[in-house]
Amino acid sequence: MDHDYLRFYAGGEFHQSNSPERLAIINPSTEEHLADVSDCDADDTEKAVAQAVSARISWAALPNRERGLLIGQLGQLIRRDLDEIAELECRDIGRTINECRAHVLRTAETCEYCAGYADKLEGRLIPQKQGAFAYSLVEPYGVVGAITPWNPALLHIIQKTSHALTTGNVIVIKLSPLACLSAYKLTELIEEAGFPPGVFNFVTGTVDAGNALITHPKIDLVSFTGSASVGYKVAGVAGSHGKPVHLELGGKAPAIIFADSDLDSAALDLASATFGSTGQSCTAPTRIFIERPVFEEFTAHFTHYGSVYKGRDPFSPDAKMGPLISQDARQRVLNLVEDAVNNGAKIVHGALDQQLSDKGYFLDPIILSEVTDSAKIFHEEVFGPVTCLYPFDEETEVVDRANSGPSGLAAGLYTNNLARTRRLVNNLRVGNVWVNGYKKLDPALPFGGIKGSGFSRECGVDGLLAFTTPKAVVESFSN
Repeated sequence: MDHDYLRFYAGGEFHQSNSPERLAIINPSTEEHLADVSDCDADDTEKAVAQAVSARISWAALPNRERGLLIGQLGQLIRRDLDEIAELECRDIGRTINECRAHVLRTAETCEYCAGYADKLEGRLIPQKQGAFAYSLVEPYGVVGAITPWNPALLHIIQKTSHALTTGNVIVIKLSPLACLSAYKLTELIEEAGFPPGVFNFVTGTVDAGNALITHPKIDLVSFTGSASVGYKVAGVAGSHGKPVHLELGGKAPAIIFADSDLDSAALDLASATFGSTGQSCTAPTRIFIERPVFEEFTAHFTHYGSVYKGRDPFSPDAKMGPLISQDARQRVLNLVEDAVNNGAKIVHGALDQQLSDKGYFLDPIILSEVTDSAKIFHEEVFGPVTCLYPFDEETEVVDRANSGPSGLAAGLYTNNLARTRRLVNNLRVGNVWVNGYKKLDPALPFGGIKGSGFSRECGVDGLLAFTTPKAVVESFSN
């Protein structure tokens, strides 16, 4: 189906935006203009929220199993149209076609996991003194206002939508202005699955639409995924309006390599984790700590495997890496590398001066060593195909360094020592630890961070329950 991308979706229908402002969606591989979307305003957001409010009570009243059947049907339809959706995402965000297929598959699996859990949302019976009967109910918040990123667009939309709808909420999403075309395809599948109008709604746009959403008096819960700097502002604004907030923010993930690990396997694994998705992942290991006796050996292995990743046409079946999302994103990454070099860092692999193609925002991997604390890249999330290598001598030293900084999203650990593994799993201040393998994600596993990487969780039972609120009930009768 051809879409008029200047429209937003509310109440099961597309609506023309009141705003005359337009936002260009650009293919980051070719710089081709894909579409214009509206920079929706507060009036557009008001209409979307009103449609969600009108659907809230009837959707929450639907038996849990029936909501689960609809979510499961949506997952099946996503599987059916996997190739079409992956191609759309590939053009929209620039990740390789194989990566996009994997993301779309996980999108379907997320729906299927939620569908299976829908009829298992249960309260608890709580013992009380004789004459009183106490229990808790699990209730939806009501209307969820969500702000989603572009990386990858559909997966983040579905993670919030499937969790919110399964637990009886309705949702209004403010889509990323950088990549959002798969949301229009999603509306076809939602309608085909048989969802009632108003339970799923979205607006496009930037600050005005986002502010109108998180401050709207009928929004009961705000769920945000994106950068820490924006997330803190969202939390502040939402909090000033008395709204609970989910934050899934950025990371500065460490990976720790001990001498007793399989160095070749670790290097292969971390090259994929670092340079896959062109490094545009909040869990990308941008700080790799290597035990000093094997520093040179690991660096050689890692450089070898990293050199395979090159920014090329993401539709090529053997492509390992596509472009960055925009020219601004590319330049920001290069600026971080240049600053690091000016502060004493050495480039182990790659180069600052890269002209890879006439079109597209491509950047080949860059590996740094001897990065000083004064370099911006030491503290800031990179979000590009760049990582830094650091030697270490003692376990306590590397734990302190890994825990330094504001982020606490994920960490990787490579060792064959079980006792050490248990110590570090307990001592690393992150929400996710992967041992002898990196970025092991699954719809059944809770995902999220601590410290400056946010709070609450998505996925798994914890992710579903995050969209519910408990109600305590105590009944007492005299006869």
